[in-house]
Amino acid sequence: MFVESSDSKQWGYYCCKEEIDLLMGSLNPKGERERALQKQVERFYSRICMELQKRSKDLANRIALEEAVQRRSTRVRALPRENPANAFLNYVNKWKED
Repeated sequence: MFVESSDSKQWGYYCCKEEIDLLMGSLNPKGERERALQKQVERFYSRICMELQKRSKDLANRIALEEAVQRRSTRVRALPRENPANAFLNYVNKWKED
């Protein structure tokens, strides 16, 4: 559930049921806007909580998937060995006079 500051310069969100409950407890039903907000949140409370749970599960799955991808190891390639058939290419004539 997204919220904005009173000066409309900052945004935030509630990410768990406990935060929604704290919001509901802090609203003053004597004020028109707060009462209207409280009624709307009460009306959609079960749906909001269900979506928050769904989002939490999705985030947990995404984190687990990212960890699994990061843990994937790659095969280290060894340096190619010298082929014994090509050993003659390394021969240096020590008897040759310059």
